[in-house]
Amino acid sequence: MRILKNITDKLEEYLLIIILLVICSTMVVQVFYRYILNDPLMWSEEFARFLLVWLTLLGMGYGVRKGIHIEMPFFFEKFSYNMQKVLQIGINILVLVFFIYLMPYVLEYTETQQMITSTSLGIPMSYLYLSLITGIVIVVIRLVEQIVHIIISMVKKTELRGGENR
Repeated sequence: MRILKNITDKLEEYLLIIILLVICSTMVVQVFYRYILNDPLMWSEEFARFLLVWLTLLGMGYGVRKGIHIEMPFFFEKFSYNMQKVLQIGINILVLVFFIYLMPYVLEYTETQQMITSTSLGIPMSYLYLSLITGIVIVVIRLVEQIVHIIISMVKKTELRGGENR
């Protein structure tokens, strides 16, 4: 199970890096065509914008996994270790409920965008909104992983304390 998790973690990181490199490359090519050849590419800006949306929404899951989203440690650190863990679980559950609540609306909206095509690329706009569905699914998975991990760490810490008292 740990091997599968490591593979998916690395795959996620490499995918984000590749998307960022493709965005940068596309923009460099666009600048070259626009200012050197005086023949701008019509599709490059929209393509980069689509990839930026994908990068952002896939990056949500990465941020959850790494714990790098904004937080307020000043207040959080005032609580005991166990209370911090309980608060983390509570916050994760609230975020989880929000994303699960949001999912049917995102699915419905994505479905309505199937017949609308993008201006330059001519692809269905639903491909763009598919990034939101993918991002939500990844965040939900990461939040469940975190909740389970926190509960396991609390149980192990309690078992260790129980063992020390004997």
